[in-house]
Amino acid sequence: MKKARTKQIYRQVIAASLIAGGAFQLASPVLALTAAGTNISNTATATYEDPDGNPIDATSNTVDIKVAEVAGITVTANGTIEATLAQAGGSAGPLQGNGVIDTGDVVYFDYKITNTGNDPTQFFIPGAPSTLLGGTLEGNVLITEYDPDGPSGPLAPVVLATPISVPAAGILSGDPAALGATNGSIPPGATITIRVPVKVTADTSGAPIKVVIGDTGPNDNSQDTQNQLDSSDGATAAEQAQDVRTVDNSGGTTTPGQEQVGSPQGGEKEASSFQEIFLKATPKAFAKILKTNSFEAGVGATAPNGTITYKLSLDVEKTSPDTAYVAAPLEGSDITLNGSGAERVLVSDVIPTGTTFSSVVTPPTGWTAVYSIDDPAVTGNTALQAPWTTSLPGGGAAAVKRVGFVYDATTTAIPNNDGVEVPALEFKVTTSASANTTIYNIAQVFGQTTPDADTTPGNDTDPLVYDESGDDQPNNYDGPNDPGDNSNITPSDFNTTPTDSEKGIPNPNQGVDNNNNNTGTGPGGEVNPLTINITPPDILNGPDGLPTAVGPTDNNDDFTNKSVDIPVNTAPGSTLDPDPVTFTNTVNNPGTTALTNVLLRPIPPVDKNTADLPDGTLVTITLGANTGVYEYDFPTNTYSLVSGTPVSIATLNPGVSLDYTVTVDLPTVPLSTDDTDAEPGFPVRIVTFTDNNGDGKYVPADDNGNVTIDRIYTGYLKLIKEARILDSTGAPVSGTAGIFTTNGSLLNNDAKPGNRIEYRISYKNISDASTGVGNVVLNANNTVVTEDGTAGGNTWFGPTKDPIYPGNPVGSATKTSGSIVVTDSSGDIKIYVNNVGSVVPSGPAAAIADYDGNLTFQREIQ
Repeated sequence: MKKARTKQIYRQVIAASLIAGGAFQLASPVLALTAAGTNISNTATATYEDPDGNPIDATSNTVDIKVAEVAGITVTANGTIEATLAQAGGSAGPLQGNGVIDTGDVVYFDYKITNTGNDPTQFFIPGAPSTLLGGTLEGNVLITEYDPDGPSGPLAPVVLATPISVPAAGILSGDPAALGATNGSIPPGATITIRVPVKVTADTSGAPIKVVIGDTGPNDNSQDTQNQLDSSDGATAAEQAQDVRTVDNSGGTTTPGQEQVGSPQGGEKEASSFQEIFLKATPKAFAKILKTNSFEAGVGATAPNGTITYKLSLDVEKTSPDTAYVAAPLEGSDITLNGSGAERVLVSDVIPTGTTFSSVVTPPTGWTAVYSIDDPAVTGNTALQAPWTTSLPGGGAAAVKRVGFVYDATTTAIPNNDGVEVPALEFKVTTSASANTTIYNIAQVFGQTTPDADTTPGNDTDPLVYDESGDDQPNNYDGPNDPGDNSNITPSDFNTTPTDSEKGIPNPNQGVDNNNNNTGTGPGGEVNPLTINITPPDILNGPDGLPTAVGPTDNNDDFTNKSVDIPVNTAPGSTLDPDPVTFTNTVNNPGTTALTNVLLRPIPPVDKNTADLPDGTLVTITLGANTGVYEYDFPTNTYSLVSGTPVSIATLNPGVSLDYTVTVDLPTVPLSTDDTDAEPGFPVRIVTFTDNNGDGKYVPADDNGNVTIDRIYTGYLKLIKEARILDSTGAPVSGTAGIFTTNGSLLNNDAKPGNRIEYRISYKNISDASTGVGNVVLNANNTVVTEDGTAGGNTWFGPTKDPIYPGNPVGSATKTSGSIVVTDSSGDIKIYVNNVGSVVPSGPAAAIADYDGNLTFQREIQ
């Protein structure tokens, strides 16, 4: 039975160990390095066209990597296991095996030791933990398993039928009494699992049982406890006996991939790890639902209307906020799905009042969007009682009253790992109110720690795991160790007399997440508010033929983007004096009465910044025969008329639109792709306003006006070259070298024959994204990214080869978009070309993860 399955899991594993003090991230294994000195240089290039067909060149930064043995070690917590009665034998406590940690129980604390260096090594394994609280060592530390090529390798781990006892003084893994010379020499990426058996002596509920294996200060599971220089110099024998450390094999050769002659560069390394559980701690899943909103206004809005996108994310906590529990994975609860009972993790959201459901964004793998016509304001039902379907109801989107996302945890529960497990559950609603309004919403998540074998909704007898959005606490906790009202409520009890918020109906009196970032406080969840205020415009001004355009914020930041021509091979860091660029804008009177004395003027940037607009920029406004030329003065952040006459419209009748042009002549400026400003490009703000006081100046408080932006880019496809080191299987090495970087010197110590350099060329259309409605954006058309191993100073062809070619026609190359074409030379790939196609604008990004796409390929060092 499934229930028996679940109970057995928790008898054997007190779900997940409570790892206090934070956790470190463990990267994949490393292989050995060879002699240093060979320089491998790489620069990428790209070409693309603007919407007018003008060719633009882009050149990436250069990454140089020099090719020298290093030791490396990590110790990671591998879970706590309550011994079965059979395992504990005569040492078993009176309550052994009941799924709860009790006084007298035998509990196993497991740890995995990994060789993250680049050369085979032995491990020294201590005979006892350096710290043991709340218990005593029950027998010997044990070696229970070794994995000869690590979790990423094809070889299966070897589970020892008879674990090897570690003597009190400790032992080397290669000792004949341990794994022996062959198995005890641990290759890069390989692991050994050890077990520390503990007899629990703590006798106060909530008291900690803590085991630290190794002694690498601060012994807090931070990065400072991993792969640290072994402090053997000056250390006492007793201190060394507590360490988990590398010990280099003797001898060696100069053949790549084998034990290297000499000692490891940087010395031997040590590491430590701890796990902590609590007496009487029971497994409990801690789920946290997070919610944010974004609003996109409609075109020509005369009342608040547009589309709201709600983004939900689910986090199953790795650590417990309550010492009475140990954190566990999240299982499902019983719901009605497609007319039958089903056990699912459910994220539910009632469609807010004043809105209509529109659509869902395709959910992550394993998740399914569901819909319900159940309106809790009418039925009084909770989401657990509502009927759900995986298809839209007969009335279509308009009939949906609840939208949700479900996950089938019957095979695999949602793990309680570090970070947000489910980052992107999104849906959209539309709103069309008759006045400015605030829309409230709250999300819910339902599940259980232990699922029930009966999938009939309402029959669950195990406690419900339930959380409402709006804060950063799981399970509706109101701060540490304060479980709120729903800490142990069953689903059937939850459904009996639910509050409005438990039905999914937002109640602002319960608390409000005013910052839209899940920082609300108070009991339960906090509602997510969205206040929509769109003031009807008296005059419209926008891109050519689109005076009703709405920008990212409102109808005063709509925009038209253009780029100047960039000469081929213009390198990063260059400057240029571009030719003038002309824009066409449209002004419109949306009202029912004529507007008089309408003026057109350039107005200075909102924030004075040379990256926005340089001193000496000339702006020419032309309407019919009237032309005015203005010069921007950066020191004063003002425009002055330098020739012509101010452009005005004596009368603009209702419903009439007029086109005018704006020509912008920039002085010498840098490439926009070099701009580190939050908004690259050079924006010129043009306002159309009725000059009510006749002073010829635009004063928003006195004059009815509307602003549009004409923005120039000097190139807009940014190209970044990065590299990282992979081991011979293609897995990233541990530490800095396994992380993509533009600084090749960080990779030198791990660049060895047999290892691979993985290059990533990321491209980003830094021009403003197509947000709002009616804005004119810049696509990067016919984008082609080229990697030539011998051109432009590149030296990667020759000292390296593609590790997959010719088994794969394009070798190791992968791409985000488009197609890949390669050029062969002497049985290896010399040139990689990625025909990307069109790259749509997405705005600037500081993180490479936010770039539009990339070309990657691997080169194995010879």
